[in-house]
Amino acid sequence: MQLVDGVYHLTCYTRKTKWVKKFVSTASVLDKEVASMITKRLHDIKEGKNKKYSDKEALEKFGVDRSSKKHSLIGWDNEFTKVHSLDKPKVKFNSTNMKIFYDALKQCYREVETENSEGELEQLPDLDYFLEHPMHVLRHVFAHKWLRLTKYNYGVVADWGHWHTIAELERSYGEMPRKFAESQMTEYLKKAGRNVSLSEVSGAMTLDHDLNKPEPETK
Repeated sequence: MQLVDGVYHLTCYTRKTKWVKKFVSTASVLDKEVASMITKRLHDIKEGKNKKYSDKEALEKFGVDRSSKKHSLIGWDNEFTKVHSLDKPKVKFNSTNMKIFYDALKQCYREVETENSEGELEQLPDLDYFLEHPMHVLRHVFAHKWLRLTKYNYGVVADWGHWHTIAELERSYGEMPRKFAESQMTEYLKKAGRNVSLSEVSGAMTLDHDLNKPEPETK
């Protein structure tokens, strides 16, 4: 970890991408609140190593388990993950605290309301998936948010989110909405001097999609 001009640059062991031989990923922390939390945790770790405190005091005051050379950046040592497993292929969790954390996330998802096509508020349409995968679903939220903000720049979002390929991001996390694609194509055609309407482009793209549907498998 490096601190440059008030920005933390982290190098993390990434288990999710180790299957493609990518064992680490890097990230820069631009959010000031998160940066202040990192600073506080680093201070606690430093204090917890101070010999003027007993092992018990180090753990109770600063969340530092002196039996380990590695320490948690998120939460106190052993609060969410067992510190002795941090550099292992499979991390060990504190199941009690993780359940509390997951339950809190699930309650947030239950309270979220989204606007449907008729302008009415309703529960998340994929609520069951959110509840079954409370942590992983945040990766989907990240993908959709930044794809919308970048106007579906898959290259940029794949790089930010550490997806190995653009195809993986598009196929599994964030396919471009048809209406957005139609509006973009209409805009590009007009820039090329073609005077076409959105409805014409929509009809053409729908026909093209239907004609290119894969043939159903016969048994």
